[in-house]
Amino acid sequence: MSPDVSAVPASSGTASALAAPPIGWAPDIDAAQITIVRPVPWARAIDGIGFQPERWGERVYRIRAAGGDQWLIRRTGAPELALWVPQGLAPRHGGAFGLYLHAGHGLADRTHAVDRFRRAIGLGRPLRVRPFADARRHAIMLYLFDARLAGTALRASAEVLLGTAPPDWRTSSVRSDLRRLAEATDRLAAGGYLKLLR
Repeated sequence: MSPDVSAVPASSGTASALAAPPIGWAPDIDAAQITIVRPVPWARAIDGIGFQPERWGERVYRIRAAGGDQWLIRRTGAPELALWVPQGLAPRHGGAFGLYLHAGHGLADRTHAVDRFRRAIGLGRPLRVRPFADARRHAIMLYLFDARLAGTALRASAEVLLGTAPPDWRTSSVRSDLRRLAEATDRLAAGGYLKLLR
């Protein structure tokens, strides 16, 4: 297992964790983050699986942060798992543990993340990384987004992407396709990208 990575500032100022900026991967922001806690007294263990994150992946990183620890579990040929263990609620090492699903937004995404977690630790079908079929399209969309932020006209972007813009630019289907891609890019940038993480 890799050594702990400290994400807590070295200075011990008087500012509380509530005054600190939000952590982008905290469970209340990132719906793919799984929260692991001590089990309730009446819970029963499933298949004798204990809290041993160092055994759940080939590369395991523990990041100490304000309010708890984040564990990143990396396995060859499988998606990365991100676990959050709140301070004061950590299960005993090797003991039973519970999964807490935040009831706010993104409950479907959180349920999907729990299913991925179950499969990653050996309960269910093995996890496999799916090839990203739309990689070329998304690379073009990323270029269009950056070019539009830089003030580049759509026709100039077409010349970069295609080598030359069609002579009948105003009526060209290429122009229509690029405009649709640019509009889809705006939707992704406005939050639609989260659907890609499911």
